[in-house]
Amino acid sequence: MSGHREVLKTLMLQVAALVDRAGGEALTRGGHVKGSHAGACRRRTLDLAQRPELWEGFSEDERGLLLAQEGGWAWETVWPMVVRAEDVRALRWVLGMDRILVPLEYLKPDLRPVVEVTSKPEMAEGTVCLPAWELGQALRLAQAMVSRCVVEGVKRGFLTEMEPEVRAEYVSMAEELGENESEDLLIGSATVGTADTAKVQWVAQAALRRAYVLEGVARYLNGPADGRLRIVAEVVGADEGQGGDERARG
Repeated sequence: MSGHREVLKTLMLQVAALVDRAGGEALTRGGHVKGSHAGACRRRTLDLAQRPELWEGFSEDERGLLLAQEGGWAWETVWPMVVRAEDVRALRWVLGMDRILVPLEYLKPDLRPVVEVTSKPEMAEGTVCLPAWELGQALRLAQAMVSRCVVEGVKRGFLTEMEPEVRAEYVSMAEELGENESEDLLIGSATVGTADTAKVQWVAQAALRRAYVLEGVARYLNGPADGRLRIVAEVVGADEGQGGDERARG
């Protein structure tokens, strides 16, 4: 299992560097980075990313993003990367860095777990790596939240379904679930059917990232340590930055 853990640790550190930098880009564009803080995020993420064992694993485009001056990212690149904070959260749990994986209903947009990793990468050292079978429950819960949010998204119109019959079925399912609040999934204190659209969109994206990561990691852990680790990089339900590229390690 030690070989598997090393690969997963490397992936987590790489993704953390990219996500932290994306968060810095968002703050820079919002005018929230001033004075002595200017350049700090770029320096922190580059110091980590340019470690030999990490740098070689980045694609040419990813290296370009990390090397770019602050404020140099295209805006459509920022959000899809920020959402991948959930990748880091899930991998921290798998690697035993966090005792629990925060349930999706209590999840809030928060890059602190990411910045903690890029600021103190040594915290990723250790021997714990959860076995594939322990990821099953968390994966099923994430998949259930994705399915529920997709149905709600089609009803509200922020996700599209071209087939009229399928769309009608989704809308009917969303209305039925929304009427039966005792059986609907929760986002904070509200059900998916009554939550703000922005919250439903964000949780849908976070749940999808969690499902992709846990599914990819479980498949990898069931194979040899030198096998291929494949995790899809995709964001849905956003106005910008939708994509379907695939990140592979191993």
